[in-house]
Amino acid sequence: MYFVFLKVILFVQFILIFSQVESVNSVYYIGFDIIFNISLALFLMLFFVVEKFHGVDVYDRYIVSAAGSFILFNVMTGSIPKFLSNFGISLPSWWPVQKG
Repeated sequence: MYFVFLKVILFVQFILIFSQVESVNSVYYIGFDIIFNISLALFLMLFFVVEKFHGVDVYDRYIVSAAGSFILFNVMTGSIPKFLSNFGISLPSWWPVQKG
């Protein structure tokens, strides 16, 4: 049900951006992008490691799980700094990317 809700919000965002009511630099779009990508990343990381699929090699499952960690890395280094910079929040000096 959660992913169906995310799909509906994604569709609404798609229409708003194409109708030029909202831009991809909007706080709402960036916030939804963070939520969607974190949800997808956690799903890929956890589901494909925990569940056993017939016909899918164990190494293929680890590759899909690694794809989830790459999505999460992209959120942490791209979307979150961009989102926080809209509010004037500076990131700590040890954060890999300071501005999105």
